[in-house]
Amino acid sequence: MSEQKRIRLSGAAYRKQKLKRDEEIKKNSGSFEKYLKKNNEVLNNPETHSKIISEEPNTLEVTDSLKEVGNSEQISDSIDIFNNEINITLEENASIKSNENENNISDPGTWPAIFSNSLRLQLVKTGPIKPNKDFKYPRDALNRRFPISILSKELKNGEVIERTWLIYSVKNDVVYCFCCKIFSSENYALTKFGCNDWKNVHNIVKEHETCKIYFNSLKKWMELSARLNSNQTIDAAHQRVLNNETRHWQNVLERLMAIVEFLGKQCLPFRGTNDILYENNNGNFLGLVQLLAKFDSVLSEHVRRIQNKEIHNHYLGKGIQNEIIHLLSRAIKNKILEKLKNAKYYSIIVDCTPDKSRVEQMSITIRFVDINRDTKKIYICEHFLGFIPVDITTGQELTNAILSELKINKIPIQDMRGQGYDNGSNMKGRNSGVQKKILDINSRAFFVPCHAHTLNLVVNDTAKSSTGASKFFIQIQAIFVFLSGSTRRWAVLKKHITQLTLKPLSETRWESRIDAIRPFRYQTGEIFDALYEISQDISFDQITRLEAESLAKKIKNFNFVCCVVIWHSILNQINLASKVLQKVTLDISGAENILSETINFLKKIRCDESFDKFLRDAETIALELDIEASFRQQTSIRPRKKKTVFFSYEQPDEPIINLKTKFKVELYFYILDVALNSLEERFEQLHNHCDNFKFLYDISSLKSITKDNIVKNCMDLQLLLSENENVSNSDIDAIEMTDELVAISELLKPNSTPLEVLQFIVNNNNFVPNVAVALRIILTMPVSVASGERSFSKLKIIKNYLRSSMNQERLSDLATISIEKEVMENLEFKNLLIDFAQEKARKINFI
Repeated sequence: MSEQKRIRLSGAAYRKQKLKRDEEIKKNSGSFEKYLKKNNEVLNNPETHSKIISEEPNTLEVTDSLKEVGNSEQISDSIDIFNNEINITLEENASIKSNENENNISDPGTWPAIFSNSLRLQLVKTGPIKPNKDFKYPRDALNRRFPISILSKELKNGEVIERTWLIYSVKNDVVYCFCCKIFSSENYALTKFGCNDWKNVHNIVKEHETCKIYFNSLKKWMELSARLNSNQTIDAAHQRVLNNETRHWQNVLERLMAIVEFLGKQCLPFRGTNDILYENNNGNFLGLVQLLAKFDSVLSEHVRRIQNKEIHNHYLGKGIQNEIIHLLSRAIKNKILEKLKNAKYYSIIVDCTPDKSRVEQMSITIRFVDINRDTKKIYICEHFLGFIPVDITTGQELTNAILSELKINKIPIQDMRGQGYDNGSNMKGRNSGVQKKILDINSRAFFVPCHAHTLNLVVNDTAKSSTGASKFFIQIQAIFVFLSGSTRRWAVLKKHITQLTLKPLSETRWESRIDAIRPFRYQTGEIFDALYEISQDISFDQITRLEAESLAKKIKNFNFVCCVVIWHSILNQINLASKVLQKVTLDISGAENILSETINFLKKIRCDESFDKFLRDAETIALELDIEASFRQQTSIRPRKKKTVFFSYEQPDEPIINLKTKFKVELYFYILDVALNSLEERFEQLHNHCDNFKFLYDISSLKSITKDNIVKNCMDLQLLLSENENVSNSDIDAIEMTDELVAISELLKPNSTPLEVLQFIVNNNNFVPNVAVALRIILTMPVSVASGERSFSKLKIIKNYLRSSMNQERLSDLATISIEKEVMENLEFKNLLIDFAQEKARKINFI
């Protein structure tokens, strides 16, 4: 055989060759009978045996298949069935196989002249197929057509039986004998070319069903059907081997998918410095394969084949890893998009941050209301869509990136009902920010700034508002920097502190200030003891001892202690509100209630009684520090005294002599006023959104309101939810919604939340659809960008300094697997396996 690679001919060329060989096969059709012997002789003759095996198109070893079949006497019958195919070459088999895809198994007119083994088995399994009863048979030039009566036969006793073996070709308008078409090579009317002599077809059929050719073909048909039913054909044995091999590869791939899923969920790296099994530093993926191979028979067999070089396509390489990662990520995203399609309305949550390779990554999260049609359970979902690299962070460029991602995922921009961003000017800008650009496209995509981020800005505003507050936080940070700057100094601190440890301040981390102050609130004495020990330890250098002494003096000050108590109380309340605002299930009405409670708390403590209470708490700490519970005059740099000339009616401002009053006015009341003003100013937009939907926050209370007021509120909401104020394209109908609200207000419990009301409506078959739509929009609007911030935590873990060269697709896919763990756990590996097998032309059969 030549070593040169064979050039495959086209399908048309193969068909021409096949037609030429038909005549040769017809001439030699009976020549094979001399090779037929008794059953045992056939099995014992190696030449005949090898010819039978060579007929199989699959390259798997069939000797094992014959062992499974055993010494069945029916093998010789299968030889007789396939006697017309022995002389077909490998090229002919390839030609037949290429044409099988063009065959219509229900129309015999499309069947080839020579049948491959697989096609014959498929036809016998399927059986004769006749046209539908409603099919209108065409007429020929003589106005005759196929007589339906020929499909049945009347016996002498009057009974009518069906001619199941008679089949009709819609394509050629001819009739065939099913068994003779498949098993006979004779050139008879009902065998090869069919019969369309409708005038004489009754006589032709009657003669055919009594001829020897028909009975021989019928016998072969019945025998092969029986063997197929009992699973005793050579092909069946071969198929069992193939099925076993397919199951093996399915099991291997399922385990590889499970390994990828585990590593992806845990944000662990996959690869090492080499990709070879049982070598050092070959990575977590191959390491887990090696580990599971010790206990799992499937992977153990797979590894054995690889080591013995029995297979070359081991599916353990980096390319397959990326394929499986992308497959899992795409399946997760498709599941999310399927839910989104059912929900219709959605909001986007977008935030940006640089990664380790200094690429600006934009995180996109979608929020929607998912209603389970089976359980009627409602879920407010926020799902991660992916990371998008952006080069320019202007409002227009970010808008283009968002719109492009929505288009790729086939998410309609007109169904967007909310935008959630941080307080960056490129995002929330009223003229050129992202929110304005999207509002110009969709006027119903309401912008809601991140309330948790806004609350952090309120804290920053307050902390920087006065000199006393700024000095206090500078001292807190200085103590942390000093003690954490040396392992030895930190060890001294740990010796005194057994519970809370010191934390640094951060401008961006929302809870950094309360975390930094909490240790001082409950362990001020222990922190002082650590600083004092360092200042007295002569083993430290002089500068370190003096710095420790200076910091200890700042702690041992009643002004500092009062600041610790006051700031801890304020920040603790704000931190509780911030945590609630980060919940996915919170809606804008709940956010407004949380902020109202925070404002009321700050107003409540802005009084002399609360100030005196804080002083009593500070006195308790002062007693532990062994200092006097009295305010001291804070020394500061003063300018040189110059004589100031006043007009006769002018007098210099009277300074506050009482230090307690000065502390209360200049620090305590001042920071509370700044916090209250900042809250009112920064949450103005939230109040505007809440006013639009306010009448839906407590629908049960509408029964005490006149219908005219309800109509007005519904009309305003209809206009708000209209595209460009065109009420014909509104999400709701105001008149219908008014009647629905009047009806449902009598059925609800007092103070029912929008989520509870929507759940009640869904449980009762959505009997008030307009109210349901409005509530879904309320619940869809975002409250914070906490989900986007959480995705950045995964980003920093996945793309760390050791994996900074990771490509963008792999980064986004791994982040999707890690963030959307719950969606990943509900995916079926069997469906993923089919997707994997259909993705490319695999060298291994997985399905």
